[in-house]
Amino acid sequence: MTFLTPWFLLGALAVAGPILFHLIRRSTRQRKEFSSLMFLKPTPPRVTRKSRLEDLWLLLLRCLVIAALAFGFARPFFKDTAALTGPDQRIVILLDDSASMRRDGLWEKALAEAQATLDGRAENTEVALALFSDATRPLLQFIQTNAPPDLLKDTKPGWAATHLDDALANARDWLNEAASTRGATPSRDVILLITDLQRGSRQQSLAALDWPETGPRVEIKAVAPATPGNAGLQLVRKRGTALDPFAPPRVRVVNDAQSSTSDFQLGWQKPDGTNLVNATPVTVPPGDSWAITAPEMPDQNSTWQLALTGDPQPFDNRLHLAPIMPEQLRIHIFTDEPANDQTSLRFFLENAFRDGPLKQFEVFVHSPEVSAVALDDPRDRLAIVTSPLSAPTAAAARAFCQGGAPVLHVLKEAGDAATLGALAGAQCSAREADASKTTWWNELDFDHPLLAPFDEPELRRFDHIQFKRHRTLDISGLPRATAVARFADGDPALVHVPVGEGHLVVFTAGWHPADSQLARSPAKFISLLFTAMELGRTQQLKWHYAVGQPIPLPPEAKRAGLTLRQPNGKVVNLDPGAQNFTPSTPGIYTLPDLEPPLHFAVNLPAAESRTSPMENDAISALNLPILPENQDSAKIVKNSEQSVNDKALEDDKKLWRWLILAAILLVILETWLGGWLARRPAKEEGNEGGEHEVATT
Repeated sequence: MTFLTPWFLLGALAVAGPILFHLIRRSTRQRKEFSSLMFLKPTPPRVTRKSRLEDLWLLLLRCLVIAALAFGFARPFFKDTAALTGPDQRIVILLDDSASMRRDGLWEKALAEAQATLDGRAENTEVALALFSDATRPLLQFIQTNAPPDLLKDTKPGWAATHLDDALANARDWLNEAASTRGATPSRDVILLITDLQRGSRQQSLAALDWPETGPRVEIKAVAPATPGNAGLQLVRKRGTALDPFAPPRVRVVNDAQSSTSDFQLGWQKPDGTNLVNATPVTVPPGDSWAITAPEMPDQNSTWQLALTGDPQPFDNRLHLAPIMPEQLRIHIFTDEPANDQTSLRFFLENAFRDGPLKQFEVFVHSPEVSAVALDDPRDRLAIVTSPLSAPTAAAARAFCQGGAPVLHVLKEAGDAATLGALAGAQCSAREADASKTTWWNELDFDHPLLAPFDEPELRRFDHIQFKRHRTLDISGLPRATAVARFADGDPALVHVPVGEGHLVVFTAGWHPADSQLARSPAKFISLLFTAMELGRTQQLKWHYAVGQPIPLPPEAKRAGLTLRQPNGKVVNLDPGAQNFTPSTPGIYTLPDLEPPLHFAVNLPAAESRTSPMENDAISALNLPILPENQDSAKIVKNSEQSVNDKALEDDKKLWRWLILAAILLVILETWLGGWLARRPAKEEGNEGGEHEVATT
């Protein structure tokens, strides 16, 4: 048993009072008045002194009342036996292995700090160790025995970002879980953070973390590089523009405030680290950053990297750029129109898909009566239907759409609604609209992906495109159909119908001269075709990513046997059906099994170039329970934490309430017993003889 306010136990000394009063009580012998003596002068009665205790039960009750009150005010409680059986202390070592720890001398210092803690821990202390960057990876669970001597031998910093908030939250949760399941003294647990405290670390959620008063404390061991300062190279705008796909990229050179140099060279370099090509001088003062256009790339089709020289910390001085490779796409057109009819839908389609520096097309024209068409090539991107299809062909086109690809269907005649129903898997009907007057697109939904590219003031107008003929389509029978655009009379003009994982896009009027002037507005017509084509892309691919950022794979990667070539040349197999992969090192990643091969450029997270250490005010703002540096302060904090912990245990049991209740019951009993004892002598007087005092003169 322990007491929260033990000084109240001094009140228990008050039990000496009743004992002394019972010992020194002065009592007179009983008097008896006689009528014959009433006229005599009285003399004081003879008083007897007693040195023995009387009424022992009454004395005992009075002593118990005082003891119960003293113990109640001392607020007793019992220590948690689970905590007593746990370790004296637990320590979680968080070792930063992010990209910024690659600077000169940092990793060696960090390893020395971690090893010193592992070797110098006290007995009955459990230690766990974890590496952290953008993820926290445990290396050692809580143990009381010595750690393996080669535990940190093969560890080295990686290339990922620093998620300081996640690491501290994970360590706190590990300690709380261990304390709740195996017993602990939480106020003595410590999270040892070994890091360079760089400003680029992620700290957003630290302020929201809950650190109980009796919870673990954080001890920070900051390591500093042998040479302060750093300059970093970051991508501002990828290579290529709308007018020039091979235009050099825009980059930013960031120079740390602690840097001792401001003159650098920026140029192109082969991955093997050869000399710079097309180098240009760059001057950036310490503490500043400049955005510039990179020099011309020597060879557009080879693999080059931008390099910055003149910085003593080279870990973030490379910028990888994926080579520009045109995408190979296959377009399938199902039509019965002749090839040379300049007024047909087919004519405008074949002229819309022209090769460019980023896309190369193969256009296949199929008869709608063909018995079977294979649409299973990874390069198959879009199917366009302008004529009624046979049942087998409609089934093949529907399967193509259900697999995630887009199918574009044009209602050239009202009777084409039967083919639309076969593609959508539902019954629908259409009729020819009134052709006595022209109309135009109205009520356009620019939030829909089909029209989102036109959501600009200079692109939103479609009312200048006249439509002479269109079909009135009843879309109520098409499941989840959406009218993306309507004609001025309210009839659907552009309809989107989800089919499986794909998209069915319906034009209720053609773009050929017999129906409209849409084909004569190539900016609108071709953009609509290309937007419909991109609906089949479940994930839009980029060419530039950061280490640790998941890279989505194209739909064709779902097939088995796809491989990935890493920057070091190693080829690994991707799991069938994989949706993405996460790069762990910067460089160029390639999917060599695609035609053409697909390249991804992976670079260092930009925040890792912000290597200046955080100032004390910034550390204080993190809302961390920092462990005091000097021993006296630590002892005070430890005692304070123990008091808070004891108070929590005492509040949970509340033994003092029972002691106060016992004191009240004892007082009631003592009052009753005292009254009973006061009446007892009078009753015994009439029955027993005894010694009496008689008043004399």
